[in-house]
Amino acid sequence: MKKTILFIVIGLLIASTSAFAGAAYMKKQIEVTIYPDLELYFNEEKYEAENNDNPGEFFNGLTYVPLTMIYEGTTYVPLRFFSNQMGVPEDEVTWIPEVPQIWVGGKPPVTPIDGPIDIKPPNTP
Repeated sequence: MKKTILFIVIGLLIASTSAFAGAAYMKKQIEVTIYPDLELYFNEEKYEAENNDNPGEFFNGLTYVPLTMIYEGTTYVPLRFFSNQMGVPEDEVTWIPEVPQIWVGGKPPVTPIDGPIDIKPPNTP
């Protein structure tokens, strides 16, 4: 009996250590360049920041984040910001961290608050 409990405890310790070690590989610290004065144009129109208090930043619904970041030659813009500039309504940009999925230009059929998530790609039976 004591050996069984010992093996269970050792198994749990190994499993938890492996889970934390695996999670460490999922994160990576990177260095990005932020240009707060970078001009953005959408359909030939210059984007004018709505928040003069935080130039070069975008309010994502929770906090202010950089409007643009450049990492290894690629410019990154928040998807919610870009979608809004392209005319997608604010309530049709959805982040579902539990899946993880991002929906742009529509709403997921079920949200985590409504119940279980069984989301299929669009146009699948």
